[in-house]
Amino acid sequence: MRGLGVLLAYILGFAHVALAEDSRGMEEVNFRVTVTRKSQSPPASTPQEFKVQVDPQVCGETRTEDPSPHKAGGPLHGTILWLEGNITPPERNSVSGTQLMAIDKCSFVPGLLFVHPGQDISIVNRDPILHSIRIMGQKNRPLVRVLPPQLKEVTINLSEPEIVAVTSDLHPWMKSYIFVIPHRLYGLTNRDGEATFKSVPMGQFKLNLWHPLLGFRQDPGPLVVNKTMRDLRIEWP
Repeated sequence: MRGLGVLLAYILGFAHVALAEDSRGMEEVNFRVTVTRKSQSPPASTPQEFKVQVDPQVCGETRTEDPSPHKAGGPLHGTILWLEGNITPPERNSVSGTQLMAIDKCSFVPGLLFVHPGQDISIVNRDPILHSIRIMGQKNRPLVRVLPPQLKEVTINLSEPEIVAVTSDLHPWMKSYIFVIPHRLYGLTNRDGEATFKSVPMGQFKLNLWHPLLGFRQDPGPLVVNKTMRDLRIEWP
């Protein structure tokens, strides 16, 4: 009986240690990321002006591409950030509801849409003119949709996580992006170049960044998330 008691105590002690280790692994933290451009960086781009050749009665005589130029050394807003590592993705078809993208006065609204893999996207043409759009990514098959005037809706969905460009065949200034999110740990920088990550499990990750003018980059080195982490600053070259 004494041997059985020792064995039981050992098993209970081992279980206690295992539970403690599991609970430490489940600890989560919140932190903020601030993204800026280096002070020596050249302008990201110059706004391009288009003379409207098709449908000026609806789109206007001229349109200016809005690249939202950023000053060197200033905050970089409109940057998507997401973590890469041992993160559980949402189950396929576990997200209900439909996301909306509209065409209004020859512009996509919104200019950036976040969706889950497989989630329905409803595209509505509110203009009294024809639109032809292309939805082009690398992992999802390309889509072309012709939208008659004042089309009620057409529904698409994208199954693979990536950033997909939406453009127009007829109106070259029209551009939008759809971010098919891989999991819940992502953010979008505000006007101050800040994004907040919430309930991030402690561990080691990679930090990915994407900006419509500057493209994709992965921050070099591992991102170690621990109890003391509060603020992280990233300078984009």
